[in-house]
Amino acid sequence: MQPKEATNGVHNGTAPADPAAVRGELERILASPQFRNSKRHSCFLRYVVEETLDGDSGQL
Repeated sequence: MQPKEATNGVHNGTAPADPAAVRGELERILASPQFRNSKRHSCFLRYVVEETLDGDSGQL
């Protein structure tokens, strides 16, 4: 059985996540003390998530 290819290029056998839901979770995570207190970590996480949602995760 071949794994399904998600539209975002992920080959893990799962359907692609809803971008709005992912961004909502991202905002929740960024509001946590671990990320709220670190601009560098927050910027990096946002960059990785947005690049992945845009289908550019191969460039990471």
